[in-house]
Amino acid sequence: MRSLEEPKLLSAFIQHDGQLQGALLIKKSSGIISTDSEGKITSWGNLSSRKWFWHQNIFGNITTNGNLYPLKKDTYDDWVLINKQPSLLQDFLGDNQVNFISEEQYNQLRNDYEHRWTCFYWLTRPGFSQYFSQAIIQLAFYCPSACHYASIFHLQKISNRWEVNSSYGLYNQ
Repeated sequence: MRSLEEPKLLSAFIQHDGQLQGALLIKKSSGIISTDSEGKITSWGNLSSRKWFWHQNIFGNITTNGNLYPLKKDTYDDWVLINKQPSLLQDFLGDNQVNFISEEQYNQLRNDYEHRWTCFYWLTRPGFSQYFSQAIIQLAFYCPSACHYASIFHLQKISNRWEVNSSYGLYNQ
């Protein structure tokens, strides 16, 4: 089922976020950005014991039309598991939605003065709930002359379409 839903979700996500259409996307999926000082990914059990700045936005108070859609443990666990190893996103996305670049190309371009205002993007692969009704994904952005940030997005499948329910910025510098 993942092989059917993942391309649909990634395509819908890129269409939702207009800045991604035609953008330079690193072709390997990124790792999950850690909020732990040691770089470890927080377990689901530790989420409820800590006061996460994105906990209430993503994990507790996701609403659409007044309904509560809390992120489920299986969605989070699937997201962490699928992103332990990077994957080629080209296998899931059509080439016409984004411009894929390798990490080597990224390193060359970001150090080139002519590309100082170029925006570079990274995506994690989505984590899905058991019945593929919700998902979570992370988007990171970097511009050599401006800010960089990452955000977590919660998506809900509504009438066979993936829609972004909520998001929360992890950092903005």
